[in-house]
Parts: sequence; C-alpha cells; structure tokens
Amino acid sequence: MKYVRIENLQPGQITASGLYDTKNRLMLAPNTILTGTMIKRMGILEFAGIYVLHDSNDENYRPLLNDETRQEAIRAQKDLDVDQIRYIANNILNQVLYGSDRLYDMMNVCAYDDMTYMHSVNVTVLSIMTGVAMGLGNDDLTKLGQAALLHDVGKTRVDPAIIKKPGRLTDEEFAQVKMHPVYGYRILDENPAISEDIKQAVLSHHENENGTGYPNQISGNQISIFAKIIHVADVYEAMVSKRHYKDRMNPADVLEHLMGSAGVLFDLDCVNALTRSVAIYPNGVHVKLSNRLTAWVQENHKGYPARPVVMTDDGLRIDLMKALNVTITGILEG
Repeated sequence: MKYVRIENLQPGQITASGLYDTKNRLMLAPNTILTGTMIKRMGILEFAGIYVLHDSNDENYRPLLNDETRQEAIRAQKDLDVDQIRYIANNILNQVLYGSDRLYDMMNVCAYDDMTYMHSVNVTVLSIMTGVAMGLGNDDLTKLGQAALLHDVGKTRVDPAIIKKPGRLTDEEFAQVKMHPVYGYRILDENPAISEDIKQAVLSHHENENGTGYPNQISGNQISIFAKIIHVADVYEAMVSKRHYKDRMNPADVLEHLMGSAGVLFDLDCVNALTRSVAIYPNGVHVKLSNRLTAWVQENHKGYPARPVVMTDDGLRIDLMKALNVTITGILEG
C-alpha cells in the first residue's frame, strides 16, 4: 500500500480503502480500479490523496480504526448527538486498544468539508494512544476518548464562515473562535450524564503550560491531564493535516516543534508519549534516504518512529532499525 497525492494518481491504480464524500456517502469502495473520471472527481472534492494497493502484501493491512466507525463519528458530530458521540468514542477506544501494538499512521483521505469532524476523530485516536503510553487506566481512557471526540463541539456555535475561512482570521474573528471551549462546556453542561472531568477537558484543551492559552489562562497543574493530552494531539493533528489555507507539514518537523515547546505550551510527558505513539513516516509514504535512494515506508517499529522498514523503488527491503547508517531525510510528494 502507498499514499499518492491526487495530482499523481494514474488510471488503473486500485484503492486500498474506502473513500467518502462530504455527505458521508461511499464514493469509492476498497479495491476499486481508478479511472480518469474518478481521479478528476476527487480533485474537484479537494481530496489531498488516497492509499492505493502497492504489492501482494497489501491485503494483510488492517487500519487501526475502521471506516464504519469513522463515518458514524462524523454523522454523530454533524447531528450534535452527544450521547451517540460518547458511545462511538468507546468504540474507538476498543479498536485502539485492540491494535495497541501498532503506531497510528494517520493520513487525511477525506474532503475538506469534513475536516472539522475528521479532525476530532483523529484527535481522539491520538489522545487515546497517548493516554495508553502514559499508563492511564481504562476508566480514565474512556473519559479521555469521550472528551477528545467532543473537544470541538463548541465550534457548532461559531459562525461557519469563520470556521471555513481560507485565509488569516481577523482579531474579531479569532476572538469568536477562542470562545468555542466555553460554548462546548455549556453544551455538555446541559447533559447530566457527562462528568465534570470531561467538561473541564473540553473547556481547557487550549490552555498552555505557561498560562498563555485560553479561555481562562490557567497553567501547570491547574490544567487536567485529559486537557493536556488533547492539547498536544490537537496541535499535532492540525499541523500534519492539509487544509484549505495550508499544506501539511513534515511530521518529524511537527514533533520537533512540540518538543521545543514542551514545558512552555505543552506538557513534556504528553509530548513524549505522543511521540512514542505516532508514525512520523506513515505506512505508504514515499521518502528520501540518506544513501540517496528513495523508498516506500512499509512498516513502523513502535517506540522508534524515525526508523521504519522501507522498500526502495528498485525493490530492496531495508529495516532502518538494523541499517543504522541509513536515515530518512524527508518525505516526497509521490
């Protein structure tokens, strides 16, 4: 399996997973042979790229989170069905725990209109994996997953034109966006089944360690562990994802930013745990090697995200955990 940007897709390539449009309808099923018309349609819908089958080993690939759960999560968020969102968060938790031996190789394969909702799904997976790496118990992981999937629910009360604005926000517009944690708390406060821990995590997921965040400028131990984890996962997901107004960043560069800001903006333990949980170079990504070869990432080693197993373009398999004289120097837009 390999990840290919839309502009580089070719007719005849075969989809490795399902693809959904902005109304959560199945647009392309797995194992679909692509045509020029299909590729053009994906470009119109502004997909960044998709996974396609690469070799005979692809049939053994199993994503950490299945397509059905992703789509259920998007529908529940669009319907603002808080109880259903909590139920789906528990399903996500179970799937992540079942695949806890693997890293999360997140790549965005949905249209931009779903980005707000897919962002929350990705943040939920990243938060749970970070919580697992930090040794949180099942009860705490359940609360963390629910809080993460609900963390941006307050954006439903912000003008959609501001949320989807392609350019830089004005000070007045950003002030409105900064109210979404408060709106989220108020929405959840109407549901007596939601614990205060979850509500506080939603309220505080943009607070910084040094007190420069929002909405209440709290710091350090005043911020709950759930909020600290979601904060790190939220920023990581946003920076490695493509949006209307920006391209994706190299995941390795994003992790360097998080580490450089640890103790100032982010909790150091949370950053370290996230680093152990994500694939810096996701499966299927085309990369440059220090030996001047190019290769496709095939498998990641948990705990060593910078040293995956790769297959060079001429078919040479290299395990970077063993070939210590070879490193990845960048991601290719292949």
